[in-house]
Amino acid sequence: MSKFRKILCVNFSVLILLTLVFIWGNSMLSIEKSAKESGKVYETIKPVLDAVFGKDKISHNLIRKMAHGTEFFVLGIEICALTCTIIKPKLKNFLLILPYGLIVAITDEVIQKFTGRGSRFTDVLIDYCGYVLSLIIFYLICLLIRKIKSNKKKTTN
Repeated sequence: MSKFRKILCVNFSVLILLTLVFIWGNSMLSIEKSAKESGKVYETIKPVLDAVFGKDKISHNLIRKMAHGTEFFVLGIEICALTCTIIKPKLKNFLLILPYGLIVAITDEVIQKFTGRGSRFTDVLIDYCGYVLSLIIFYLICLLIRKIKSNKKKTTN
């Protein structure tokens, strides 16, 4: 493995670790603290949401759920990037990393259970859907890049 790839591996690993700390750290917050933090975000973006979707059409709870999906989407992109730095971006390699998002999502809900926030199966599904969506998009981009490279080789020959 080249020095550049090793540096990429370290950087992606650190990003994954920071994302896990963010996800699980937020799960360790009390109900009140978590609601307060997400409430700040909601109030900040509410004017934009009201302008785009109409006044009070998007709830605080919906924003919280979308945030969960987004966190796991980011985690999926980071894990895909690390995986593709180490091994070739093939379908079987993307299938091998599918369980990671589920493990993180279940762990996230277990943490919430022990902090008194409770856990929900629907939250695991939302988290995992964000993760799987990122894998699908990343894989499709890899296919597109492969096709473009293949077409360039054909035109230069």
